[in-house]
Amino acid sequence: MQEGFDLLLAQLDPDRNLAGQKYESLRRKLSKFFQWWGSQDPDELADEAFDRVAKKLAQGEPIRDPGAYLMGVARLIFKEHVKSQIKLRAAVEQIPKNPTAGDDLAIIEAREECYENCLSKLPAASRDLVVRYYQLQNGDKASERDALSMEMQIPINLLRVRAFRIRKKLGDCLDDCVHNRTEGL
Repeated sequence: MQEGFDLLLAQLDPDRNLAGQKYESLRRKLSKFFQWWGSQDPDELADEAFDRVAKKLAQGEPIRDPGAYLMGVARLIFKEHVKSQIKLRAAVEQIPKNPTAGDDLAIIEAREECYENCLSKLPAASRDLVVRYYQLQNGDKASERDALSMEMQIPINLLRVRAFRIRKKLGDCLDDCVHNRTEGL
């Protein structure tokens, strides 16, 4: 991995000090990108983007513009991240309702109550959008989301941004609520 990182720095600038400055600038830019899109771990995802690009360079892949290439990789990583978060949320929802340990039951009940509470705090339009956006079950989610954007008369990109922002707000509320209710368990 060190070889790939050295190659990446050399691509950024032949002067090692300037390359380090450009690296830090790109890292901040990537971190802000992930943060803007609602990631809970923007620095971790930025590091993952650099790791992947360094690996490609170590494998001999030619990269003309490391900054643009990094942004492309960052978009792919974010898509993967969103999919994993959705799968994680679905897995949490599949947790059995009657676990054996009392603490587990208390946490699950708190999470369910908090979810309903946080969802009810959202404006009706936001609540409807986020529920419909993330509950699409068919294999062709893209066409269903296109239909939703047409129904709402907004571009698909704006629909995505709104859904991510509402999901982040809902997630933050849920985390705070569960933490407050389960503190001391």
